[in-house]
Amino acid sequence: MNRTCVMILAFLIFLAGCVPTKTIEDLGIINNYGVDQLENGQLKSTMVIYKFAKQNEETSQIVSGEANTMKRARQIANQYTSFELAPGSIQLALFGAELAKQGLSRYLDPLERDAKISDMMYLAIAEPTAEKIILTGNKNPRINLNRYLNDLIKQNKKNNVIPDVRLIDFSNEYFKIGRDPYLPILSIKDNQPIISSVALFLDDQLVGKIPLDKVYLISMLHKPIKKLNIQAAIPLKPFKEHMKKQSTKQQSRKYAYADLSLRKGKAKTKLLDSQNLKFQTNVKLSVDLMELSEEIDLRDPKVIKKFEKEIENEVKSQYEKLLAYTQKLGADPFGYGVVYRTHQKGNKPGNDKLHEIYPNIDVDFNVDVRILHHGIIP
Repeated sequence: MNRTCVMILAFLIFLAGCVPTKTIEDLGIINNYGVDQLENGQLKSTMVIYKFAKQNEETSQIVSGEANTMKRARQIANQYTSFELAPGSIQLALFGAELAKQGLSRYLDPLERDAKISDMMYLAIAEPTAEKIILTGNKNPRINLNRYLNDLIKQNKKNNVIPDVRLIDFSNEYFKIGRDPYLPILSIKDNQPIISSVALFLDDQLVGKIPLDKVYLISMLHKPIKKLNIQAAIPLKPFKEHMKKQSTKQQSRKYAYADLSLRKGKAKTKLLDSQNLKFQTNVKLSVDLMELSEEIDLRDPKVIKKFEKEIENEVKSQYEKLLAYTQKLGADPFGYGVVYRTHQKGNKPGNDKLHEIYPNIDVDFNVDVRILHHGIIP
């Protein structure tokens, strides 16, 4: 080894020795990060902290701070701990609903700018507040809060109940011209945090919410969906002659409820008339019939075809109601603005113009349902 290499190596060893080191026992690893807006305009940050003891034991602790910025609130929270708060392992950022109504971009920007924070963290909205979600979960002895909230999001995402909701996903949707983002809402039920619905955004502001069982209708326009359990309400009148003898109480029922396992669902949209803002969305669903609330004889292929038709009508109706609701809000989670924009020449419209157009679009939903299996259901 020549003299130059020896000098460089010695210099690097010297520099390494100058870097301050901290043991993990000296740190409080922020796992869940909640942000709420207070009545005085300040922010309250509530954090779930991993703390590693010297005996290799793992404990959790909740700390909070109030200030005008998230970073300052974290610094104030640090004044009440005997260890340094480290934000590098935040798995979930929760934002209170009232804060989200004012807009999230101001609060996401410092998270994205901080090199210590991963853009793969999950995002969610909290009703009524992030503090309430975190404190309620911490009081429940059945819940390990260090993992529960993150696992709750992860499991529902894996099962296609909710879409991708990481920081990077929301940011991409926020900056995507012609489509508005959405995030899961966490609330409290039976003294336990649950995912109750999904928040719809107009740009970065929360403007409405939809039930969990309707989210797949939007998700299918973005990518194919598989392995999802859905339910459809089927009118009984068309099947009266195919039903087993019923009691008087049963005869008064107007609907049968079908539990369906979605093998594959996909949707594609095309612009039919740019001038009159007419679109067509073609939806294809391949399902297995898992359970039926009424006894309908499905052994006849003609009855299966009729059953498929009724499911198509139900899904079409759900789409039309969901479209009308989002048009009233002015938020386009479907992405019709993206389709419209790709067909425009010259100066393409921005989000302001597309949001102005969206309440006036007309969509023809063409739904095709195929029942692949119906098991031992008669």
